[in-house]
Order: sequence, then C-alpha cells, then structure tokens
Amino acid sequence: MPDELRQQIYLEEQQSSRNKRFNAAVASTNIPPIQVILPKNAAPELEIARKPEVKRIDIPGLHDVNLQHYCDWLKSRVRGKTQKAEYQTATDFLIENGFDLDLLFEDQDPTFLIEKGKVKEGAARRYVKDIPYWAELRRMEGPKEDMEP
Repeated sequence: MPDELRQQIYLEEQQSSRNKRFNAAVASTNIPPIQVILPKNAAPELEIARKPEVKRIDIPGLHDVNLQHYCDWLKSRVRGKTQKAEYQTATDFLIENGFDLDLLFEDQDPTFLIEKGKVKEGAARRYVKDIPYWAELRRMEGPKEDMEP
C-alpha cells in the first residue's frame, strides 16, 4: 500500500474519531434532564420508603391524664398566670379533640395549637417542644398511681 494512501486513511480515521467524540460531548450536553413522575397509586412501597420513621413517646398511663400531668408540669415552670392559662387552654383543647402527647409529638407542629386551639405562639411552641424532655423525666420517676383505668 502506498504511503500516501496509508497517510490519508490514517488522517480520515483520526478526524472521524475526533468528530465522534465531539458529537458525543455535544449530544450529552443537549440532553434535557429526565424527570420521572409516578402516579400517587403506582408504587405504594416507594411512598412508604420515603416517609421518615416517627419515634413514639412511650409514656405509661392514661393519655388524658398524662396530658394534664404534662400541663401541670409546664405550669410549674412559669410564674405568670397568663402563661399558665395558655398551657391549660392547650391541654383542654387537646383533650376535647382526642389528642394525646404521642400524637402531638408525632406532628411536632405548634401551628395546630395556635390556629385551631387559639393558644399564644410562645406557649404553643413550648408545649410541643418539651414533650420528649418531660417524657424522659416521667420514665425516670417510675409509675404513677393513675396508670390503670
């Protein structure tokens, strides 16, 4: 094979190789991002996998009684009558609507108490925030006399 022909083939292969690499690079930058949207009922196991596991506040005793004990504890930590009244308002609202400390802790949203229970923001935030601390204190104290119905 003549050298001139060999050189021409070699140059064409190099140019072809460069063109393929350039086209591949350009093509990869022009590809729009892929967004997968699943219907809500398509794969329930995927939805379950995304939900964070919520820890329970395992407080022995009756739910409504625990709410009142918690309220009394919160009231014991403030001097002002207004704040004490706000804690009692929150407790009364929760009991009236069938909530307990575990449900409140699960949501961890004082907005519910503020908007629906008409509790002042600071009291509502404290009410939600101190649940795990109180639960731990309660567990360390041991069982109460009002544990059984």
